[in-house]
Amino acid sequence: MRLQYGRKLSSAVTLTALLALIGCNTSGDNGNSGGSEPEEPRASAREARDTDDLLQGPLARGSEGDYVLENDHVRVIIQKPGRNWFGLGTYGGNIIDASIKKSDGSFNPDHLEEFITGVNIENTPNYTDIRIENDGENGEPAVICVRGPDDLVEYVNASSTIRDLGATFPDSADDRDLPIQIETCYTLAPEDSWITLDTTLENESSEALPIFMVEYLNGSGEVETFQPNAGFGEPLLTADCPEESYVPCADGRCDQCNFIAYSGNGGALGVSYGLIHEVPETSIVSTAGVSLLALGLSSIEIFLGGADPNFEIPADGELKLRRYFALGGGSVSAIADIRNRIFEFDTGELSGTVTSGGEPLAEADVAVFRTLNSNAEPPTRFVVDHSRTDEEGSYSMTLPPGEYQVQAHKEGFLYANEDPALVGITIDQATTQDFNLPRPGMLQVSVTGISEGVAGQPIPAKLQLVGFDPAPPL
Repeated sequence: MRLQYGRKLSSAVTLTALLALIGCNTSGDNGNSGGSEPEEPRASAREARDTDDLLQGPLARGSEGDYVLENDHVRVIIQKPGRNWFGLGTYGGNIIDASIKKSDGSFNPDHLEEFITGVNIENTPNYTDIRIENDGENGEPAVICVRGPDDLVEYVNASSTIRDLGATFPDSADDRDLPIQIETCYTLAPEDSWITLDTTLENESSEALPIFMVEYLNGSGEVETFQPNAGFGEPLLTADCPEESYVPCADGRCDQCNFIAYSGNGGALGVSYGLIHEVPETSIVSTAGVSLLALGLSSIEIFLGGADPNFEIPADGELKLRRYFALGGGSVSAIADIRNRIFEFDTGELSGTVTSGGEPLAEADVAVFRTLNSNAEPPTRFVVDHSRTDEEGSYSMTLPPGEYQVQAHKEGFLYANEDPALVGITIDQATTQDFNLPRPGMLQVSVTGISEGVAGQPIPAKLQLVGFDPAPPL
């Protein structure tokens, strides 16, 4: 029977209906026992309508009209086309803000400047159109696509910068207009903490186009740059990684140097992000705070004039390129773990705690490396990964199987041992390595002299303590 508004019900009917409703719930749990299934996680794609759709932080650039990709783990802002500012990304359509979502639903501050794709080194997409390919309401990954021609990278003039360093810049890449259209689709799956970037370059001419492909990244913010092999820092040139460092993965053997990461400190604690790619033998050039990934080529060969373009867009055809933009909780290892999942690296787990005097040490650094040549001076080291302890002094990371050296460090504390710990990692097995860092020593100085004609009296003095940094070059 359907109850209709405006119709009187007798008291007997009302009482019967009330008892029936009570009888439906005899468990005393307000009807929640055996209730509906929890909602499936979803990703969403939408236009930013107000500040609630955006992110906050020292480098947050988003505004109303930009586009948002979001799920239960991350939020990413894609700049709308046509809104320009003088920076690395002169043109819209690129990721400009990103953050992970905390357990309370809030977001970490944004410390990402921007990254852009370099087409033939000095060009970049000028995305003029944007569309929501899938808003995610159907439970499938949310997708936003941008499209446009190529244009010049205005923030960095690569040819002038390289020539100023005394190197050679390829003539085929110097300010060359290309007859191409470029489309990039940004995809966020409901459970992922990374964005998949699929770029298609369409050749509108009847001739094949040999080109270089690069990525420009400006980490900016309170973040440090990490490159596998080199570790932290921004060396001018970082060579591609030696083949002996390749590890087993789903495709056979994979290059471990297929990402660059940024790890936060100070006001950016808890922030980390990175760009992961699929192109082995990639090298990196860093200058003026900008890192250039030369995909699939030695940067030294390019700028000594010994490298030819290694990508080609077929005549009237297309070239496809896939990358991943990953977000972590503050450590490089969070980005490396995502890389390991994407490429299905064979891995085991390394975890442990860092303490001093029985108390946990938060924000301690844990570096993992291999010594490739112990006879060199200093020894040639391959930095594999880096983690940072949480408030409980704990750290965790996944590593390919093998033998590693592991060292923990926190400024103001001594090393647990002069030599790093030797650790073996086995596939699908957990390995524990704890560190106890000795408390720092205390130096007490008393200065005496003649005061008011009396010798041996305490007097004020200026002291200078000269020492050295015992940290290994990681």
